[in-house]
Amino acid sequence: MVSMMSFASTAHLSQLRTVKTLEQLGCNSTASCKAGREEMSYKVEVAREFVPLVIPLLVGNVLFPRLLPWEVKATAKKVKGIKAQLEADPDSMVSELLHKAAYCNNTLGLSPYASERCLSYFTPETIRGFLLDHFA
Repeated sequence: MVSMMSFASTAHLSQLRTVKTLEQLGCNSTASCKAGREEMSYKVEVAREFVPLVIPLLVGNVLFPRLLPWEVKATAKKVKGIKAQLEADPDSMVSELLHKAAYCNNTLGLSPYASERCLSYFTPETIRGFLLDHFA
């Protein structure tokens, strides 16, 4: 959920301003955020002279997300779509089930995607609490 909300509204910039800034710096499709079971990485590819402009933008996205309610709801819809894609891909599903069996629903055995019934609990407050616990 957090990785899908990357490069959205921050305390200093709206989502539109963030996207426009990244486009002006030349990274239209190279800004990404990937989350695994143990790590999360933000990546932006820009020319060397733009690095001093991108670093504060990345810091704002990691440490100061605004987490607006409509952005959280839109992201919850994306989670449903990605979960359906995962279930449709046999290789990914086997990998998920192997993790679940190997770690017995403990730490790495937990699914990185929220279940359908848990999506209603994702609110800006719960996500902010997670970010404070793990990124502050």
